[in-house]
Amino acid sequence: MTTSEELLQEISEKKERFNSVNNEIQGVINEIKNLNIEISEIQNDITNFTNANRLFESIEVTSISARSLNETPPEIPVVLNDEHIEIITKKKSNIRQLKHTTQEIAQEQQVLETQLFDTLMGVSNANNTVIQLKADLRTHEQHSNYLQSKMAWLNDQLNERNNEVRIINQTKREAEQALAALKDRFISNTTLSGGRLDLEKTIISLQNQYNSLMETIDSLKNHMDEDTRLRQESKEAANRQTTEQNSSVNWMNERQQLREDLQKLNQEISEKKSKVQSLEKTVTKKVAAFEKFAPLIKKWSNKLNTVEIPSESVAQLNEKISQAKAQNDEARKQSHEKMTNLLMENAKLEKEVNRKRIALNRIVEQFHTDEFAMKKDNEEQKAQYELEEKKLLDQINEVKIKIAQKSIPQAKKAKQSSPKGEKAK
Repeated sequence: MTTSEELLQEISEKKERFNSVNNEIQGVINEIKNLNIEISEIQNDITNFTNANRLFESIEVTSISARSLNETPPEIPVVLNDEHIEIITKKKSNIRQLKHTTQEIAQEQQVLETQLFDTLMGVSNANNTVIQLKADLRTHEQHSNYLQSKMAWLNDQLNERNNEVRIINQTKREAEQALAALKDRFISNTTLSGGRLDLEKTIISLQNQYNSLMETIDSLKNHMDEDTRLRQESKEAANRQTTEQNSSVNWMNERQQLREDLQKLNQEISEKKSKVQSLEKTVTKKVAAFEKFAPLIKKWSNKLNTVEIPSESVAQLNEKISQAKAQNDEARKQSHEKMTNLLMENAKLEKEVNRKRIALNRIVEQFHTDEFAMKKDNEEQKAQYELEEKKLLDQINEVKIKIAQKSIPQAKKAKQSSPKGEKAK
């Protein structure tokens, strides 16, 4: 197997590897899309839970004050029987339990929001890794195409040089045959009278032409050897560049790292889904309990509004509400700042990608310019070789014509002198 065939086989193997890596990347992209869909569903669940939580808080604020169990109810003008008082006490206890459960759910919600933000960051990092991997694959494919086109150009050059060698060898054989015929004719004519001096001059002239032709052939051979050396150096440089690129890209480690990141991400999503399911069960239980006690709360809410609520409980509740609003505003502000920083980082990354893309386009344009110059130089050399070949063929034809012109008169003189010699005898 020749070196060109090995290089073509290596290029085909790299294309197959590129296709396999591309298929894996498409699979990762599809999984990331599915993860985004699941994250959207989780966000919808969190939104629904937040709305339910706000509903509980509004019911707690507007219906019954947050009084302790040991606090004695104030004297009210409304006279209630023991059954009503017992029902009201139970409802207060249930509302306190619901408030405690709601606080726990709010804390779990904050934890889930933090985990969701971390998951989104992981997905964003995975997308950036996929984009970088695609850029590396495009660069590798462009380099493979460049090597393939260069190998095709080298094969064309080799075929042209082989044709030139074949033509030169054929010309050499014809010149040697013509020289051998001249030598034979010189030997046969040494015994004949006349024409020897002309033949010697013709032979010397033909010998000079033959030497000139051999010098031209030697120069062409040296030029072909130089082209062969340059082609071998170009091939070695291409092999070195391919080896350096394979070592710098390091496909296997990046693919293994990407698989590990994807596995971790899937594990985190599974854990978050299980937590969300448990949270949904808890919310379902609380909603069922609320729906169970809602008719009683609605029934007694108008009568309880006539009860005087101590100002201290309301002030404490308003203070808690203010604190909760401040915490919520602070959390929103931090989330907004994080999102702003992420957008700024993404903008910087986009600028860097655009800059690298522009540099890559410049390299490709320079490559096309060099390729066009090489093709033009090749065509000029080919035209020059064709002119030299034409000159050599013209010289050989002129030599053949001169030999034919010299041989015809001498043959006639030999025939005429031969009968005279026989008569003299």
